[in-house]
Amino acid sequence: MPAANAAAKSAVCLAIEILPIRRRTCRFRLKARAGRATWQAGGPGVQEANQLERLGMLLAGNLAIAYVGFFVAFAGLEAAFSKGRDPGSSAHGRLIVNFSLPIASGLIALIIPFGVTTSAYFAEQRQWGLFHQIDAPALIVLIAAMLSRTGLGYLVHRLSHAVPWLWRLHKVHHCDPHVDISLSLRHHPLELLPGLLVFSAGTLLLGLPVWSVALVEAVLIAAGYSDHLDVRLPPRAAQWLRLLFVTPEVHHLHHSAERAQTDSNFGSLLICWDRLFTTYREPGSEIVHRYGLDEIDAGDANSLWAQLALPFVRAAGAARRVPALTGTQSTARNASETRTRTSMWRLSESRQERCDVGAERVDGIAAFHDDQALLTERCDTAPDGAIIPRLQPEV
Repeated sequence: MPAANAAAKSAVCLAIEILPIRRRTCRFRLKARAGRATWQAGGPGVQEANQLERLGMLLAGNLAIAYVGFFVAFAGLEAAFSKGRDPGSSAHGRLIVNFSLPIASGLIALIIPFGVTTSAYFAEQRQWGLFHQIDAPALIVLIAAMLSRTGLGYLVHRLSHAVPWLWRLHKVHHCDPHVDISLSLRHHPLELLPGLLVFSAGTLLLGLPVWSVALVEAVLIAAGYSDHLDVRLPPRAAQWLRLLFVTPEVHHLHHSAERAQTDSNFGSLLICWDRLFTTYREPGSEIVHRYGLDEIDAGDANSLWAQLALPFVRAAGAARRVPALTGTQSTARNASETRTRTSMWRLSESRQERCDVGAERVDGIAAFHDDQALLTERCDTAPDGAIIPRLQPEV
């Protein structure tokens, strides 16, 4: 074991020395004490301190490369092992939206990794936070960084489904009726700002060093891609992986059009938070009939401008979302919502279907209640005399 540790340390040191990294020497050195690495102010300058710190700056400075590199790697895996692409998943409009959203916002998806690592550097320079006040092994610091970041990510994601204005931003990600790696890029530019504030605050309070934050952010970039992969893992491997990690099947369930399934499996990378807060649903016992949101039609879902404007347009999907209920109330509500959404879906899927109330055909009347928004199915008559149902919110 000592030989392995020495070899690993030598490899890291060699990699750092051959890379052209320049920066001011940190005032806080890493000192070996009782066989563990600890941060101390004013300690002697030892090589291990510069190694970890320069490694952190290397990772932080190359998160953009990781963002693109991981995408290319996972896209290759998806192309090689796809479980069978859904019809329409390669539609030009859909791909334009998914790839243009991060470009239109100036690759704003990188704002969280860069923002959080900047907060870590800021805390390090001022010695703010828990781990700048106590001695802790590097492994403990890394575990704390991983648990805090994934735990806060779970919290922000769950609130994005429960708080109305957060949902209006987040639902852009859920509009896509197909799930593959391109969906991991589909986020409204403003959606990431609340997360940045929460994650930066957590980094400052804990005083996490730059190297730990940058490493965790790089891992989460990869996890964000893997969660959306259109692949099917071997059943035995998937079952074992789901004990600790979020697999594609777990996250695909979260993108279901059914409300009960959407309000589950909020975590990324680690499955422990969903299990702890009882929001985990086992994909092996669930069937996803369709993805996306029923209230968003394909035209709007595949329009870049419609998606950018979606949070600011008062529509059926903008209704207040409330946290999922439990027990008998949850069962009754889920059953009611399933019947409602199924009825709406059947009305909308056929352009030739007639609107009937009882035994009589009544144009313009067929109301359904979804959450707190009252939707009215209005019928227009086409030139050939066919009845065309159109779903729109009641004013």
